[in-house]
Amino acid sequence: MKKQSKENWVKNNNWETPEYLLNYIKREFFNGFDYFDPCPYNPNFEIDWTKIDWGKYTFVNPPYTEKDKAAFVKKSYEEYLKWNVVALLIPAATETQIFFKYIYPYARVFLLEKRIKFKWINTKWEYVTNKTGQSWSALCIFDKNYKPFIKWLRYDEYK
Repeated sequence: MKKQSKENWVKNNNWETPEYLLNYIKREFFNGFDYFDPCPYNPNFEIDWTKIDWGKYTFVNPPYTEKDKAAFVKKSYEEYLKWNVVALLIPAATETQIFFKYIYPYARVFLLEKRIKFKWINTKWEYVTNKTGQSWSALCIFDKNYKPFIKWLRYDEYK
């Protein structure tokens, strides 16, 4: 597989989470507290965010390349073991090994109705706000205060 340049990586993996979804997560899962985001819209490539402590509340919309996504899923699980609360937004790929090893036994998984309209830079370097991702999304909440489950989350609940 050809290694991507930093420029192509940013173009293909730098998707901004809509504000309405961030507000829902902060309100419903972080008790209104501010949160840390190790995968911000314009990432800092000098820091490996999977190697530092995240803190009490963290929202993660990781890069969707398999290697990067797996590293952030594993790190989310590790932060959960420290009694931290992590909201992880990933493609709803429930048939994967990483899902069964790190998510299913530990997280509350909300399968989001409708595809999320992310903000991102398309292949023509245009800022786009009305395109959806290629798959449905799952919001995985790692929080030791709750038992794990899987359920659908209706669009009108998080919009």
